[in-house]
Amino acid sequence: MVDFKDEYKFENCSSNEEFLIEITGLYFSSLDERVKEAALAVYMAYRDHYPKYLKNLDAKKIERLNSDIDKASAKIIKLRRIALGALFKVA
Repeated sequence: MVDFKDEYKFENCSSNEEFLIEITGLYFSSLDERVKEAALAVYMAYRDHYPKYLKNLDAKKIERLNSDIDKASAKIIKLRRIALGALFKVA
């Protein structure tokens, strides 16, 4: 089992917008499929419930993320629900 707690600290995130930029950056840079799925689910939760935080994201990235969501498995929807539960506390 891999321990991610030290690898992804998000120390430079002082707002939801900055966090979302970091999350989408992880999606595009990570080689780990689990990290990509989690990042996509978090993006999806923001997109569906807190779209105002997407204003600082590149339009091409948004287009690609939305396209990947359209092709995603049901697992992403379940992860989105988990992410949404956490976002209700901070967004």
